[in-house]
Amino acid sequence: MTQIFFGRIEHFPDIAVDYFTGSCLKCRDFFLSHCHTDHIKGINTTDFKKHLIDNPSIRIFATYPTISLVLRRSKLAYLKPHFVKISTEEVRNVTLTSGCLLTVTAYDANHCPGAVMFLFENTHRKVLYTGDFRYHPSILTEHFVKNACNIDALYLDTTFYNPRISQFRTFPSKKESGRQAASFILNQLDRNNEATFHIDIMPGWEHIFIACAKTLDLEIQTTKDILSEYEELGDVSTFLTMMNTKVHVNKATASCELCGKSTIKLRPSVQWKAHHNAVQSSSFISPKIGTENFYYITNSVHSSYNELKTFLSHISTSVIYPIAVGAHIEAPHLIQLLQRHCRTTEFSPQCYKPVGSTCSKEKLLQADPINVDDSLAAASDSNCDVPSDESDDVDPIFVSSRKPEEVNSTDDDDVNLMPRLTSRSDLKEEVLTDVSENTIEMQLNSRLNKRRRIRNSDIGVSSNPSTTETDTNYFNKTLLDDIYREFMQFDSD
Repeated sequence: MTQIFFGRIEHFPDIAVDYFTGSCLKCRDFFLSHCHTDHIKGINTTDFKKHLIDNPSIRIFATYPTISLVLRRSKLAYLKPHFVKISTEEVRNVTLTSGCLLTVTAYDANHCPGAVMFLFENTHRKVLYTGDFRYHPSILTEHFVKNACNIDALYLDTTFYNPRISQFRTFPSKKESGRQAASFILNQLDRNNEATFHIDIMPGWEHIFIACAKTLDLEIQTTKDILSEYEELGDVSTFLTMMNTKVHVNKATASCELCGKSTIKLRPSVQWKAHHNAVQSSSFISPKIGTENFYYITNSVHSSYNELKTFLSHISTSVIYPIAVGAHIEAPHLIQLLQRHCRTTEFSPQCYKPVGSTCSKEKLLQADPINVDDSLAAASDSNCDVPSDESDDVDPIFVSSRKPEEVNSTDDDDVNLMPRLTSRSDLKEEVLTDVSENTIEMQLNSRLNKRRRIRNSDIGVSSNPSTTETDTNYFNKTLLDDIYREFMQFDSD
């Protein structure tokens, strides 16, 4: 998985999110969505420490569980004076250190304890940043639907947004993953009552050992550090003990002090499905090839491809920025696929408009443009990989060049989407986008460029710097006239 989001929200340049290095050091207000290490990159560096010393008013907004889990890590206690607690569905009016006013609302992300999505808004813009999240209908609370579904921009967790990988299209629910793990342990105990089990643990995988504790009617053994960590987070710790039991949980390390030689190890993961054949991939639990007493539990704290499509069906946005690019897909193609879910183009109104419906020419002319950031297109060449120690569903053990099973035929338009769409039906269904050659190739780039050249010659608008603003505005208006007439013609077919 490749990270292509580096902390800056285009519409709110005074804040940084989930990133504490690079250009984010220009900011003095930070927002942390959750505690995983790939979202606190740079927080323990010399540069950030110096930034804190030079700017003692720096604030880091996060939920209480996130603050607690971060501060428990070694060498991070010095951050405590800078943390500001924010609660879910609390509408917080923040005066940034730059003097700007910003309204922030946190929503449950169903990812790990304390994980949230952030809704940022001011009088001009409204942007939703999902961070890492696992879609579930419970996310769509009344408050969320009322405030966060009609927005200007969406920063989306796209870890598994890949229509061609069949194993990523659907995942078992968290509840089902826990039930399958407990059932597996019961079956193994029926064969050998002396068996012991190790389950890898990290924030977000609690549902696995909780299901095992309830089904087996026993407490789950763990270390002192993990027990004290969860004691600050509520009821989860009631399922844990430091006493010897048949099942224990510990962090995913090469060696575990609680394991015996014959201990059966279970690792929650979903990436393994993409590296096995179709028969094995249909299983919930599979042995690790070449390793004895090691099994994978199909489990994800990120949204599947189908879950992402369902979530996007509830969101009306002008542009979508992916946060990360998963395996076997390139950033430009991913961005192109995501634009299919956007409601508008730079020529279209900001108000909600279902695809195919009519809108007035006056609203089109009043549209406020939002363009895809040029730097996003170049991110596919980035070598900035997510750290593997807590990269959620991305298993660091996998070092395989084998391509996962691809979907060959489906009714999903994303699977067969080519780099450029030119058919009449596609033109009616897709957004109309005007982008330069330095950005990603969008659906109608070639048509708009051709029309621009023709219009240039017709009205005498050149591409050199001496072109007047009046001529350019006239050119944009006449080009918009053509697009609008074509749109209305298709809409009436």
